[in-house]
Amino acid sequence: MILHRFMSRKEFDAYMRGETLTNKTNHETAGRASTAVGFCWFDDDPDEAVHRLSGNVDLDICLTVETNGIELRKCFGRYPNWVRPGIREGSCLKTEYCCRRYSKERLAYVSHADRFSTYAPNASLLRELFPFLYQ
Repeated sequence: MILHRFMSRKEFDAYMRGETLTNKTNHETAGRASTAVGFCWFDDDPDEAVHRLSGNVDLDICLTVETNGIELRKCFGRYPNWVRPGIREGSCLKTEYCCRRYSKERLAYVSHADRFSTYAPNASLLRELFPFLYQ
């Protein structure tokens, strides 16, 4: 299965060095509309996914990996249902895949792109500037 993840440059560099990355955040108990734990991956086209994920993730790099599916747990996230730019109708559930740890050994590198980095401010910067929005 081919999956994608938007991430910070720092996370990408650690992945490329072969480090094992760990994230035990339970997004459901953190007050977010998700059933994910840890790192989230998606199988949608990144050009479409960037619209719903901007403001929620860092967009420095979009990493594409290949997995046999065993390493990841299927989960769901609730996102605005964008009909067209600026117009949304309610929300929708999107299938995602999550894991608490990953590395190049577990999720094989396919490609990466940095063309999304100017699409919107990174979520980490927004959290720093506007912490009250992320409580």
